[in-house]
Amino acid sequence: MPDFTTATLAARTAAMNLAFQYAKPTDAVVVGMYPKYQEQVQEN
Repeated sequence: MPDFTTATLAARTAAMNLAFQYAKPTDAVVVGMYPKYQEQVQEN
């Protein structure tokens, strides 16, 4: 499986396409931000 980073729009698009390629019709999709180093959500 390729190593995806989300630094570019193309990388994010490729990651989402890969996820939906293997998703079943009953699978849930959760998209969000994870504040790993600091409160990045609040900063944005």
